[in-house]
Amino acid sequence: MKKIISFKIKSMQEYCCTFFQLLNVSFSKFNFITPIYWRQSYTLPLMLTAILMTGYKVNAQGSIKGIVPVQHPIGGSGVDGDAWAHEPIGSIYENVGDLFDKLYDPVNNPTHTVNHGVLDLTTGALLYPGSTFFLQDRYQNDLTIFTLSNKINDNPNTYTWGAGSSPNKNEIQNAGAHFSYGDSSIRGGDGVTGAFGDPNDLWCLFAGDRQVTNGSSYIDFEFLQKSLTITGATFGPLDPATGTAPITGGSGGFATEGTQGGRTVGDILVTIEFTQGGGDANVVIRKWTQIGTGVYEYVIVPNNAPGIAGNIYCTNNTVTTTVPFDAYGTTPGTYAPNQWAEGAINLTKVFEATNNPCLVISTLFVRTRSSGNSAQSELKDFPGAPIQLKLCSDKTPPVISALPEATTINCPSIPAFATPTATDNCTLKSLTSTDVTTPGNCAGNYSVTRTWTATDDCGNTSTATQTINVHDVTAPVIAALPAASTINCPAVPSFAQATATDACDASVTLTFADVRTDGKNVQVITA
Repeated sequence: MKKIISFKIKSMQEYCCTFFQLLNVSFSKFNFITPIYWRQSYTLPLMLTAILMTGYKVNAQGSIKGIVPVQHPIGGSGVDGDAWAHEPIGSIYENVGDLFDKLYDPVNNPTHTVNHGVLDLTTGALLYPGSTFFLQDRYQNDLTIFTLSNKINDNPNTYTWGAGSSPNKNEIQNAGAHFSYGDSSIRGGDGVTGAFGDPNDLWCLFAGDRQVTNGSSYIDFEFLQKSLTITGATFGPLDPATGTAPITGGSGGFATEGTQGGRTVGDILVTIEFTQGGGDANVVIRKWTQIGTGVYEYVIVPNNAPGIAGNIYCTNNTVTTTVPFDAYGTTPGTYAPNQWAEGAINLTKVFEATNNPCLVISTLFVRTRSSGNSAQSELKDFPGAPIQLKLCSDKTPPVISALPEATTINCPSIPAFATPTATDNCTLKSLTSTDVTTPGNCAGNYSVTRTWTATDDCGNTSTATQTINVHDVTAPVIAALPAASTINCPAVPSFAQATATDACDASVTLTFADVRTDGKNVQVITA
């Protein structure tokens, strides 16, 4: 396939749709399962985004489709634009999961009892809500737009927001993200030559829409290593069907824990770019980079860079698409071709390639902006507060140094335990210990097991134990008694009171027994 760049500006050169090597995809890890009832479910759009944008195959138009080898939905996810599992019949997606599953009906269709979708259409329950975050924004009387001039490279502490309106092409209503780990039993891509999923890889499946299809639109998914929170907002109650609480009013700014220009070097910005008026949606990766003393900005990372190819995808709907959630005032929603797009990024692999293998994502921030130019692009609309996360790619537990084998000491010696050291390939958080004492058959016999636990920043733990047995082999000590003495009958023997102590047992039992040995009476006769 030839790479068409004649009509693209420089910042668009690195689109995912221009590389055949993106076919070989490995995916990621996350499993949260809590059923939630579907109404006008905000979660679905997100899941839809998640599923339809995971694996791809390049065609002449640059769209990348294929099978995503993830653990959820069951069977992986088919990225083919139709949102339905097992379709089209006769294609590579016939046995692959997707957002919805028409066949799943354990009551009326008992031969098909496994749900290969994300939503249970029979009960209206979302199958994987804990791994999904869905944002739904007003598209009229919008409460959350960026005010003043806020550009993507500005420090987030300077961003301002409030009620207002955005240009239609920058107006976003539905956006979401779904996290999943790879499934090593599922082959991605075309299902034949693609790579198997890697259970160690954390993927994010993401999607968003736009109000109109004329003009170019840009949707950012910003993955931050340090927390970014909104200020001045009034929230409604947490909606378990979306994993988020809607903003119901207020105005203000943002607060970031990032200390390098308000972010952290290595933060990733993924942008879906809708081409003007139609065509294929593209995806661009940018990395937060220090370009001078105290100066930082997002720099494009080419999609064919080492470690990136095959780990970033994008596509948009090419035909009218109906979804079971509200889309700009219509339920079920209907999207015109090129009105919404979806993508997937292997966060583990991309962060390893551009930053370091110790990935910790604290925040996902979704918003739109005015153009693809990284320096001049202004932020426009955001569908909800930054999503607070604690996602880690590090699944390797810390290593605790070897401890001595079990030993035995004699009472009254006190157990003295060795103190180990712990190391971690990322960041060690703590090394703590707990003791468990097991009594023996007497107060002086017991054993103590000390367990050390090392924990890293991602919650991985390791343990190591040392046991010391204590035996009481020392007899009690009786204080000295008077020496043997002689008294004359009829005097009665009067014994001293003995005392005893023991080094291992404070409650010594002291008993006595008398043994009487009679002598002989002798009569002497003299003449």
